[in-house]
Amino acid sequence: DLLFARYLSHGDTLHPCLLPGNIQECFEFGQLCFDLAEGLQQLVIVLSDLDLGMNQWMSKELIFPTKPFDRGQLLSLEDLERNSDFIRYQDKDKDGICARTLPGNKHLQAAYFTRGSGHNDKAQYTENAAEYQANVDRLKIKNETAKKLVPAPVIYGAHSPIGVISYGSTDSVLIEAQHLLKNKNLSIDICRIRALPFTTDVENFISTHNQIIVIDQNSQGQMKMLLSMELLNAGQKLLSLKYYNGEPLFAETLVTDILKILSTQ
Repeated sequence: DLLFARYLSHGDTLHPCLLPGNIQECFEFGQLCFDLAEGLQQLVIVLSDLDLGMNQWMSKELIFPTKPFDRGQLLSLEDLERNSDFIRYQDKDKDGICARTLPGNKHLQAAYFTRGSGHNDKAQYTENAAEYQANVDRLKIKNETAKKLVPAPVIYGAHSPIGVISYGSTDSVLIEAQHLLKNKNLSIDICRIRALPFTTDVENFISTHNQIIVIDQNSQGQMKMLLSMELLNAGQKLLSLKYYNGEPLFAETLVTDILKILSTQ
């Protein structure tokens, strides 16, 4: 579902996705998902894999959050009374995100019509090529902004030339495998990706390792495909380990397969 969630859209929109690796993150990413959706003004998807969703897990006590939800750049009635030149898709901060009003705002300039990508900055329908392209370019800028807002990856280790990229419930299994491999005199560094789009930490992890093994629990190797498509300099370093037999992954299996794939290089 990874490629489906990231790319299924019209108008060149890319969906941010959150990838929890444990029950704690499943809980915390709930509010974070809403905050990102409001702040970025777009669909944000939380992808929990089958192991997390259906099996029993141990977890520390889940603490209900006390911080309020972040609704992003909102213009109130008072804001518009002070400055009534509201232009719905005017990107004042050049980050791809535009201030918005909420339904029920009584100011005469507050209303706007929501449509697809064929609109100008005033939310008016347009077939003007320059206006259409400017709007799509703004969405590209917003995707770059999202990289600074989504959770950074969790990285274990910092000294090996061999890196392993994972996501989802493979987290605890891979940490165990890291210890087992150390007993076999093989050191690996781990980067657990927690969100799309990829943050600069993911790019740095790939650039500072000679070989990268990407673990996917699907037959297509979708995370490896995403890394190759969105980080153009990553492809030549990436090796793929794919598991799709429907069973939970075991550390011993990972150790055997990591040793095997490295022996062929």
